[in-house]
Amino acid sequence: MNKEFDALLANGTWTLVPKPSYANLVDCKWVYKIKRKDDGGIERFKACLVAKGFHQHEGVDFGETFSPVDNFAVKDMGELSFFLSIEAIHSDHGLYLSQHRYILDLLIRSQMDKAKPCVTPMSTSQPLIKFVGIPFHDPHLYRSIVGGLQYLSFTRPDLAFVVHKVSKYMQNPMEPHWAIVKRILRYLKNTISHALLIQPITDLKLHTFSDADWASDRDDRRSIGAYYVYLGNDLISWGCKQQQTVASSSIEAEYKALANAVT
Repeated sequence: MNKEFDALLANGTWTLVPKPSYANLVDCKWVYKIKRKDDGGIERFKACLVAKGFHQHEGVDFGETFSPVDNFAVKDMGELSFFLSIEAIHSDHGLYLSQHRYILDLLIRSQMDKAKPCVTPMSTSQPLIKFVGIPFHDPHLYRSIVGGLQYLSFTRPDLAFVVHKVSKYMQNPMEPHWAIVKRILRYLKNTISHALLIQPITDLKLHTFSDADWASDRDDRRSIGAYYVYLGNDLISWGCKQQQTVASSSIEAEYKALANAVT
């Protein structure tokens, strides 16, 4: 707390002025968080002083978004090894980005750490629809795990399609939807050591690939498009998205996927 307070003073975050009679005073509070190492151990305890913004009225108390760290000092912390739950592994082949620890945490939170691994993230014989089976007993758990899978897909492009599918049912998850989530977790247990490789390159050419199915969504008959973008041999961007309108043919769905990939 003392370090945080000293940093706010050093950055000139505020200026003491007399309180105008018409002004609304905005209180503040301390927010605490634990920063962890790549092995899950505690690196340090963090404290942040924040304003209670819910006491403010836009246009009356403020005109711009409040930020106590608009300008902050930059320092060199050495070779990158771990950031935002992503482990950076340096090797002769390049830089591997791994979320091994994050996957393990997801498996433990969902009580799937003892589950049997599988080799694919989903089955093509299990089409998903919005209302099927009975409601899942813990919607909060469903949203928490699927949200974790969304973050995990930042380094796992192989999850983009299936995570997109299960994300559609976060508002009203059913038991069959949770069964697909559990299969994804079993797949992750089998591929927990997989990582995204970023290699040094000299060929700075972009290559984009796209694909789409046709009317695969049984609820609204919209198609799903996906794309991958390579810089040289490095995969740098990818995504999977349901198209906004119904395609009248497979070639129309393919063209829409291509347009999404290059815009």
